[in-house]
Amino acid sequence: MLPPPRAAGASRRASTAPGLLAVLTVFALAGCGGAGRTPPPAPPTGSHSTPVTASPAPPAPGAASYRKQIGALGARFAARSARFSKRIRRARTRAQIIAAFGSERDAAKRSANELAALGPPPFVARPHRQLIYGLRALAVDIGGAIRAARRGQRRRLRALGRRFAAGRLRSLRKITQAGRAIDARLAR
Repeated sequence: MLPPPRAAGASRRASTAPGLLAVLTVFALAGCGGAGRTPPPAPPTGSHSTPVTASPAPPAPGAASYRKQIGALGARFAARSARFSKRIRRARTRAQIIAAFGSERDAAKRSANELAALGPPPFVARPHRQLIYGLRALAVDIGGAIRAARRGQRRRLRALGRRFAAGRLRSLRKITQAGRAIDARLAR
């Protein structure tokens, strides 16, 4: 059984804000940091000395374009997370708390899908995939909190909240590492 609704909302609010801030910081770093770098395109080659005429795959965006796209995605995630913060502060019942966490889980999934639709420059492709993985893992972690709330598992919910707030969830570490790697590669 969960504590009275008012207490549950207050405890969740205190323990989730730092974790959400970490996610938003990663997006801000990846979207805004560093100087742009666009790698030079490789010259087309074929089996002969003539240029290749087959239609190539659409080129991956350069660093500036990618930075702009990931910055916009980060802004959308920040807006969704701000709505989550408001909803969790106003939550007075278990159902409202679960609904707020559900919307945050959906925001993480949506952000991962939007990120997956971007075509990153080749030099950030690996951390880009890691960021997608981290967001999807975050959605799974939030799903664990939802299950604990539904089952009235206060201890588990508190433990998840403490790990989330301290950034000790694997998903948050993945997101942070990927964001730093993207920022460092874009800064070159």
